[in-house]
Parts: sequence; C-alpha cells; structure tokens
Amino acid sequence: MNTGSLNVDDATTILPWIESQFGIPGLDKKAELYEWRFEPAFEMIRCIRDEDPEWQADFSESEWLQHRQNENQERLDDCYDSREKAETRAAWEGFLLRFKTNPRSLPIIVTESFVAGVAHYYVHDGNHRFAEALHWGWSTIPAVVGRRECPSAKGTPQPDNR
Repeated sequence: MNTGSLNVDDATTILPWIESQFGIPGLDKKAELYEWRFEPAFEMIRCIRDEDPEWQADFSESEWLQHRQNENQERLDDCYDSREKAETRAAWEGFLLRFKTNPRSLPIIVTESFVAGVAHYYVHDGNHRFAEALHWGWSTIPAVVGRRECPSAKGTPQPDNR
C-alpha cells in the first residue's frame, strides 16, 4: 500500500515522488524514461478491458471488482485472530476514507505507452484504490501518468478516447 502523498500542485515533485515509490514491479527504477504528468480526472475506462481483443488493459470491470473482493478477503484471511482482523479492517477503512476525502493526495500511478499509435494503459501502483473507486462508482480518478513512446510506433500517438 502506497502511504506517501504527493503535492500535485508542484509539478517538480512528481518524479521524486514516483522514485520514492519504487519497489513497484515493472517500473524497475526507470521512472526517468517516462514523461510524467498529473491528471486530476484520469478516465478509468482507459484501464478497463472491454470486448475488443486489441484493447490492452489489466482487467475487465467485473474482473476489477472481483479483484477488489478477493483482496479484501485475503487481507483479513492473513490475520491471526479477531483482534488483528479488527485492527486491519480499521486501518484499511481509515486509509480508504483518507483516499476518498482527498484522492489528489494519493493518486494512482499509470503508465501510458503507444504501440502503432494506439495508447495502452497499465496501473503500476494503486490497484486497490482503482478497484475501490470503481466500486464506489467513480468514472475518473487522480493519477500520475507516465508516457513512454515505443520506438516502433508509427505516426502521431493518439490516446484511444472511448
């Protein structure tokens, strides 16, 4: 769980904040290879797979919601006793309340890459927050988005605005 917060009003803090979050699988301490920006209302649909086989995303909406349910259960299953379960539940609910009331302070981290001019998005950090926001019915979420163009891409990269 990412517990640091980001001052999104100061763009110079984005890369150091990203670098402080490393240990994030896949980014492998290569944050400097991306062009980072803050999107206060990142459209969550960009990270939700639909029926289009060309659309590259982690999960469909139902898979995100199932992931949320599984993770919430596993979090409690890992506890030794009812006291630890209560403490874990309270800590998680407190974290979610903090996120829900001030989501800009805990943006998710998304990478955006272009293949043949089509944008592909991947949630690198914030899967739990993303799934909870989806459960709450949010359509947008604050995100720090890292853009990296693939050398093989042809033409001007354009995000797929579904």
